[in-house]
Formats: sequence, structure tokens, C-alpha cells
Amino acid sequence: MKRRITQLHPFTVLCLAVFTVAVATAASVWWLSCAVIVMCLAIGAVAGKARKLAALSGAIMLPTLLSLLMIHGLASRDSSR
Repeated sequence: MKRRITQLHPFTVLCLAVFTVAVATAASVWWLSCAVIVMCLAIGAVAGKARKLAALSGAIMLPTLLSLLMIHGLASRDSSR
């Protein structure tokens, strides 16, 4: 029996997404994060949902990026630039 991603429970898909983001973040390698982004966009394009995926990803990632910039970029006590 072949199941498509649309037939899975929404929490299963959400759990897989959170797991992927956690692994890419924990690895702390820039090329792995880029590979995950490209893979997600490719899957979205194949499914015909690339525009919606990009909009939702931007809505989620922009506040995260800004908060990380404020915490680590502006308030860092590290002496390097």
C-alpha cells in the first residue's frame, strides 16, 4: 500500500519538519542547512506548492532570523567582529 504525504496525519508531517530543522541546526554546518532548504523547495515544486511553501517559510524564518541577529549579533560579548 503506497501512501502519499497528503494522506499522512498533519502532526506527522509537522514532526518530520521539526526533526529536520533540529538536525540541521544541531549540525551547525552551513552547507547542510542550504541543502535542507533546497530539498524542501524541490519537494514543494514537485508537489506544486512552492509559492505557498516560500511564503510560509518566510513568515516563520524572518522573525527567527531577526531574533537570532539581536541575540547573537548585537548583544554578543565576543570581541570579534
